[in-house]
Amino acid sequence: MKDWTIANGQVLRDGALTSGALHMADGRITDTAAGQRFDASGCWVLPGIVDIHGDAHERALQPRPGVDF
Repeated sequence: MKDWTIANGQVLRDGALTSGALHMADGRITDTAAGQRFDASGCWVLPGIVDIHGDAHERALQPRPGVDF
C-alpha cells in the first residue's frame, strides 16, 4: 500500500472543514507527511465518508420518470 499526503484541500476534521493536508501511511491517517503527494486544491477531503451516489444505482433502486442515460 502506498503512503500519501493529500495537500491543499478542505479536510473534514472534528466535524468541520479546515484548510490543510491529510497524511496516510499503511492505510491509516497519520500526523506526519508521507510518500506521494496529491494536490487537492479546490476539493473537499472527507476521510471515512463513502459516497455511492450515482444515477445508475438510483435507477435500479428507485427509477425516476424522465431520467435517461
